[in-house]
Amino acid sequence: MIVNAPRAVDLIVAILCGTLFAIHLLGSHVLNPSDTSWFKGDVHTYFVGWQFLRVDAWHWPLTWTPNLAYPTGIVTANFDINPLIALLFKVASPFLPPTFQYFGIESWAVCVLQTYFGFRFIRVFQPDNHGVVLFGGLMFLIAPPFVFRLWAGTFSLANQWLILAVLTQFRPIGDRRGIKK
Repeated sequence: MIVNAPRAVDLIVAILCGTLFAIHLLGSHVLNPSDTSWFKGDVHTYFVGWQFLRVDAWHWPLTWTPNLAYPTGIVTANFDINPLIALLFKVASPFLPPTFQYFGIESWAVCVLQTYFGFRFIRVFQPDNHGVVLFGGLMFLIAPPFVFRLWAGTFSLANQWLILAVLTQFRPIGDRRGIKK
């Protein structure tokens, strides 16, 4: 199997830089899934939504719980939890400690993914200039809207790497097959 070297290097550097940045910005204690002492502001609300979803039986829609907004119930996604991650951990919930939060893990993951797709996006335009790729990818990591969303604890809004992932699918016009400059 041939590994695409630039992608592998991008991933390794993104893991390193994203991890260091997440620890620098939020602290290493955030990565402990049993530590809730770092919660501030809206993170408490997210945690309440996650806890109610976690202990409740399965319903349709999947993130709905009758225990919040009783007696009608509510979709816990309204509490700004990331529904895909919450459902993943709900499945694993019987094996998790009683006090468990995934927000620190999510913060670390979005830092790594933001860096990786920042590298990939810049590589679309500068495929052979590794210095520009490194600098450009790190600029996406320290972009003020991204940093503010993480620091403020609005983790779902920090998933800006999704936009970068989509943008990496575009190519400059001259690079498209069958189109000549």
